[in-house]
Amino acid sequence: MSNGWFFKESAVFYYLRSMRYSTLILFLLLQFGIAQSVEGQVADVEKILFKNNNRKNLKWADKQNPDEVKILYIKDYDDEIFPNEEILKYKNIEHIYVAARPLLIHVNDSMREPLKIVIDTVRLASLSNLSYLRMEQFDFRSFPTELTIVRSLIGLALNNCLIERLPTEINRFTQLEGLFLRQNRLSSIPRLSMLKRLKVLDLCNNSIEIVPDLSENKALEEVYLANLNGLRESPYTWTWPVKLNVNMVDYQQQITALVNLLKLPRILKLHLYSSKPSDKRDIKSAIGDKTLIKKIIWQPYDCGCG
Repeated sequence: MSNGWFFKESAVFYYLRSMRYSTLILFLLLQFGIAQSVEGQVADVEKILFKNNNRKNLKWADKQNPDEVKILYIKDYDDEIFPNEEILKYKNIEHIYVAARPLLIHVNDSMREPLKIVIDTVRLASLSNLSYLRMEQFDFRSFPTELTIVRSLIGLALNNCLIERLPTEINRFTQLEGLFLRQNRLSSIPRLSMLKRLKVLDLCNNSIEIVPDLSENKALEEVYLANLNGLRESPYTWTWPVKLNVNMVDYQQQITALVNLLKLPRILKLHLYSSKPSDKRDIKSAIGDKTLIKKIIWQPYDCGCG
């Protein structure tokens, strides 16, 4: 064996070994980077709940094997009981999006009252795989505590449902990661002390005047206290001609509560609204900490949650 051959082989060996370590280091860096980037993203529960699922409607589902249907989109719901027989056919359903019938009757341009429904807890409990539920344009007034029979819910959206009060029973949803209560009539919310996994809380267009105490919700990543579309007293849409409420928080009086919210360990975005043009400047000055200030998204008109 010649020395030249030995040195060539040694060089190749050391090169391959160094490549192996480099690859390992690169892999670890990538893993760390990926972990960091995932941690830095807002939870995708909002995407899951609010993506359009028009193709997954009853007409589509009727052509599928009922046991394989996981997602269902239902418009113009007109039954007085939820879930109805059509929904119950899909025993393995994971995601239901149901919107009540429109209020405007186009034939004669007359209006009808928002739909009131009874939630059948026995039927609902039979949908044991249900993880995401989105309901819109129903007349609940009081939060439907019957829904708490589904303790496995990860995402819950009750929008445009005229809800006036949020009861402490909301804490039964211990698996909840996303709670969306936009366009209701809430003036305050109770402590959400048991919602340890909650990542997104949406209170757009309610009647909130006080920054809620969310100090126990360490997993929170995004909170909406803004309003949408700049509407004050105008109807939201022709199909939902109900006056929108507007969150009006005096941030100057509640700067401590605001800072506490911004200091939550995982908070990334806090959507705020103010009718006072000077608020943005004044709040920025009062907070002082640039890291916290960057988390605020001021929404004078549209909070992007319409």
